[in-house]
Amino acid sequence: MDTCKICGASRDPASTTCKYCETAYVLDKITGEVYINALRTILTHIDNESRKTKEKGGFWSDEADSIAAGPKATAIATFAMPSDLDNIITFFSFCHGNVYEGNEVRSDGEDTVSAAWAGKAKAAYTELLLRGGESDPKAAKLLALFADRYGPNVKMKKSGCFIATAAMGDYQSPSVRTLRAFRDAVLLECSAGERFVEWYYSFSPTVAAWISERPIVCGLVKWGFVVPLSKILEPVVRVVCSSQNKE
Repeated sequence: MDTCKICGASRDPASTTCKYCETAYVLDKITGEVYINALRTILTHIDNESRKTKEKGGFWSDEADSIAAGPKATAIATFAMPSDLDNIITFFSFCHGNVYEGNEVRSDGEDTVSAAWAGKAKAAYTELLLRGGESDPKAAKLLALFADRYGPNVKMKKSGCFIATAAMGDYQSPSVRTLRAFRDAVLLECSAGERFVEWYYSFSPTVAAWISERPIVCGLVKWGFVVPLSKILEPVVRVVCSSQNKE
């Protein structure tokens, strides 16, 4: 059965609009705002259902918020991610804007939803890295601004993948970007990974310099190691980000 390309809900072949997110199945252009409006519609549906279940005197109650929190968090975590850079930037900004800041005291339900927004913002941040956002001025600004919040927590985050870059001959090649994203999203998220990266950086600049002076070795490393490894690791990064959203 076909599904809605925006929210992933099962598609009714007799309808031109998704019954869940109310987005038209056929759009001239799917923009970041389309994703945002579809997600807002889904969350409104969830709120309305919760209101029917728990409503006191026409006002929202903490119970209603708690009832809605779980479904809303799930909807946010499992919602589709835009595929192109500009739309990911818009979507990231929207998700981050819904994360509660400071030391505000919130109900349990609202804290659950805020955590879901933070998880989705982190996934969008990682997607920006995978899509080569460091080479786009607007995306690069966001990546730098939110590195401490959604990126790795160690200084190595600003270092390059020396050997891969030497073999590929381009810091912004898709394979190098994937390895860099794996480092940031996976390795630098745990102490063992951090130690591995520190060990790698202890010798990789010297090895990279040696490789770069030998075209045949560059080719062997490129096609025998860097390219196949990046193809293996790209889906791993996406799965890790998806699981982080659901936590």
